Amino acid sequence: GEYVRGIKAGMLNYLKTWFVLDVSLVVCDYVQVAVLTEQFSDGNAATMLRFTRLGKVSRLVGMAKVVRAMRMARVLMVLMERTLSELGRLMLWLMSLFSLTLWANHLLACMWFAIGVHGPAN
Repeated sequence: GEYVRGIKAGMLNYLKTWFVLDVSLVVCDYVQVAVLTEQFSDGNAATMLRFTRLGKVSRLVGMAKVVRAMRMARVLMVLMERTLSELGRLMLWLMSLFSLTLWANHLLACMWFAIGVHGPAN
């Protein structure tokens, strides 16, 4: 990765590097949603989509996004080691663990709420 300073230079760098990958992922997702919505009454839509090239391309682009996120995490770790003190890194680590725990509890609460609303009534 290279450090790009300035909004215009950053936008041009993004357009040259990751823009095509991001747009293709979004387009694949929208097409999948459109196909599933159009054929929602037909139970074979998900099975049909799983075997199409579009589904394979979407998974491939998704894997590329995961690799990109892992690379960005590594860059952020190096940046934190260079700029933050040991106490600052510890505080950031604790805040991220707290946020992750809060997010997981939120998802569990949403699932229990959905079960309560859509479950059988006694």
